[in-house]
Amino acid sequence: MCTVISFTTRQQHRFLGRTMDFPLRSTPWQQGYLPIDYHWQSLPKFNSFTNDYAILGGMREINGHYLIGDGLNSAGLWVAELYFPGPQLYYDHP
Repeated sequence: MCTVISFTTRQQHRFLGRTMDFPLRSTPWQQGYLPIDYHWQSLPKFNSFTNDYAILGGMREINGHYLIGDGLNSAGLWVAELYFPGPQLYYDHP
């Protein structure tokens, strides 16, 4: 199961750490960089986009498309794709 933790120090320094529990043989993750103005198309091919911010992160390329497992853009937005060990059940009401 992937896990993530983030915290901010009293001096306002931000830290983020995570585990990435994907099997290496089936997911060839590598460090990737997508620059400002990088043009990409969604899957399925309904929309295309141009990056307003550069993106740095753990990603893989499949048939000309990038899957970003976790990363940070130049504005400071961090994303992390987290997996759980089994199917999840979400209730309509608490």
